[in-house]
Amino acid sequence: MIGNLGWFERIFITPTHHGVHHASNPKYLNKNYGDIFIFWDKLFGTFQTQEEKPVYGLTHPLKSHSFLWQHFHYYFELWVACRRAEGFFGAMKVLFGKPEAVDQNIRPALERKLLPNRQQVYHSFRFKAYLNLQLIVSLAMLFVFTLLFNHLDTAQTLFIVTIILLTLVICGAMLEQRRWVYYLEVARCLVLVGFVSFITESYAPFIFSVVFFIVVGRVIRGVYNSTVFDIK
Repeated sequence: MIGNLGWFERIFITPTHHGVHHASNPKYLNKNYGDIFIFWDKLFGTFQTQEEKPVYGLTHPLKSHSFLWQHFHYYFELWVACRRAEGFFGAMKVLFGKPEAVDQNIRPALERKLLPNRQQVYHSFRFKAYLNLQLIVSLAMLFVFTLLFNHLDTAQTLFIVTIILLTLVICGAMLEQRRWVYYLEVARCLVLVGFVSFITESYAPFIFSVVFFIVVGRVIRGVYNSTVFDIK
């Protein structure tokens, strides 16, 4: 929405500069790392002006909706690259060198090894509505959490962070059609009930919930998978 800002572009990082940083065009890769001032990139040889329309996204898109894989796959790639490197200094070159020092074939190999083959699944309207509702609630909680952060105690902070992270992992597992997503849902319910028990200083709701899931968990899981998710 914001174009070239004239002389301002020579000193500060602008939307066009940062757009180059996030683009996957070959000439834009590994450019414009600066946070405030653009002269750092000019000093270290990583500056690039926007010459053609940026194409956003990864050069090699991730083959998974998993929240965990999306956030931690690169650490697996670095680990494999360091193990393949020759000696200590070779590993340090991987960790502190340029991004292209990491073999680009490592990720596809890891995906074949760690990610099971996923078939394309048609998701029902009910499934999409439930998924979008989870994301909307997560964003709302994140907004409130950020707004009231200085007024929250440790227990409240841990509760909100845990619920948000569990919800995002659950959304990814739903899209991946993982059968264990039910157990994450149970964990989220127990976290919620546990927090209510903590603030009310009564452990009865938490104990009742644990017993309830143990006694009728199999029935609930069958209904849960058949009515809410597209899990077969």
